[in-house]
Amino acid sequence: MEHSSGEKEIRGRITIRKHRQLRSDLIECAWTAKRTDPALALYYTEQVKKGKNGKAAIVKVARKLVSRIRYVWRTNQPYQCAVVK
Repeated sequence: MEHSSGEKEIRGRITIRKHRQLRSDLIECAWTAKRTDPALALYYTEQVKKGKNGKAAIVKVARKLVSRIRYVWRTNQPYQCAVVK
């Protein structure tokens, strides 16, 4: 979110213009994906270790999940959980 006029520039965190229900559903999916996908679980753990609280970390997981959903949609391939070595 951004409010600017002249030399004054204020930046917020997240825009309120997005679809609230979709955002809520993606967060719920991210919690489930964190429990079932080892790579997303590892990513979540790394974010928490970096000092993010659980809610901020799950938003980052949701963003990563959206990227995966987009890839599946564009390539018409089934979703596969990432493998952690």
